Amino acid sequence: EHAAAAAKASSTAGDAAKKAAEAAGASPREAASAAARAAATTAAKDAAKVANLAPADLAGVAAKSAFQSAKDAGMSVQQAMGMAVDAASDTAAEAGAAINMTVDNIAKAAADATKTASKAAGLDPQQAAASIAMAAGKAASIAAAAEGMRPLQVAKASATAAQHAAMEAGMNQAQAARAVVNMARMAASLKAKDMDASTDKKATAAAKMSTAAAEAAGLEPEEVLKAMVAAVATVVAESTIADGGTEDEAINAAVQACLDRGIEAGMSPSQASMAAASAVGKVALDLATLAGESAEDATEASQDAARVALNSVSAEDDDEANIVKKAKVAFDSAAEAIEVAAPGMTKKEVAGLAAGAAVEAVVEASSGKPVSEVVWIASKSVFEAAKKLGLEPADAVAVAADASGSAG
Repeated sequence: EHAAAAAKASSTAGDAAKKAAEAAGASPREAASAAARAAATTAAKDAAKVANLAPADLAGVAAKSAFQSAKDAGMSVQQAMGMAVDAASDTAAEAGAAINMTVDNIAKAAADATKTASKAAGLDPQQAAASIAMAAGKAASIAAAAEGMRPLQVAKASATAAQHAAMEAGMNQAQAARAVVNMARMAASLKAKDMDASTDKKATAAAKMSTAAAEAAGLEPEEVLKAMVAAVATVVAESTIADGGTEDEAINAAVQACLDRGIEAGMSPSQASMAAASAVGKVALDLATLAGESAEDATEASQDAARVALNSVSAEDDDEANIVKKAKVAFDSAAEAIEVAAPGMTKKEVAGLAAGAAVEAVVEASSGKPVSEVVWIASKSVFEAAKKLGLEPADAVAVAADASGSAG
């Protein structure tokens, strides 16, 4: 009976917050966010009055309420899960601090809460693991900052927590590294928003923070550079838009910043352009999603941004190995965008769509080569990228065969 009453109170609070936000001229997404936050807060307070719940349980109640309220207010499953992650990390940090929990234990509480919410939301294991890692990292970030740690220490704590949670949730090393990169982006973005400084100074801070975070999480040197470039791209794009720039201007500024910082850090121009492609693909997806664009349009915006970066420098040598690398970056960037924007697709469906981006990258980088060679490079690139995505060899062959036909 109490659970039913609490759910009703949480839902009522969410509806009221949504209406108030709408009346104040908020966008549908802002109104849905307000609903989710109000529902989570009400649910957590209500649960705390009735039982002496552990922080993880309390955060689980808040996360589930936030998810349901966001869904009721019109958000997609993926967007609603983002609200659940925020609710889990905020509640775990607050409840954990009240009983003097360590930063690590607060992160674990947020991860456990998000695991519960992910099950209730029906997420597949990979989507659930990404949300769990993000919640752990965010909670660690809040708790570390509350303890008075310096920004670099906060970034390290959040990245390490995200990586541990990702591995415990079943991610492999490469997927966990991606979770750390995403955490580094978020931490750098939050720090930049607090800074009253030029875009260049914000980018410098983002580069330092993300590098420290990725190194603390034990990433390979190449992955550390990718994390740095991703954080710089995010901060530069957000700063450009905050200064009145358009989305296209933000993407172009981010690409240039990635090239400058990447080359400065020792990357070749071609390596920097590939790292930039992956980074700005994520940024464009975020911007499009925030603007309320459809999953299809958001994915297309992500692929367009990645293409801008890949074509930003002329390859120092357009040999097969270099083109294959470019194609794989285009594939990975597209696949990640598709998985975020359109959850629920099978791996084979994701690979089939992402192959299109890889084929375009191959064709654009293969000017002057014989058709048979272009077809072979496209087929090889897509086969290897599809296998890395997790497809069975037979399915990877089928996707690669379609790609070679498109390239031809």
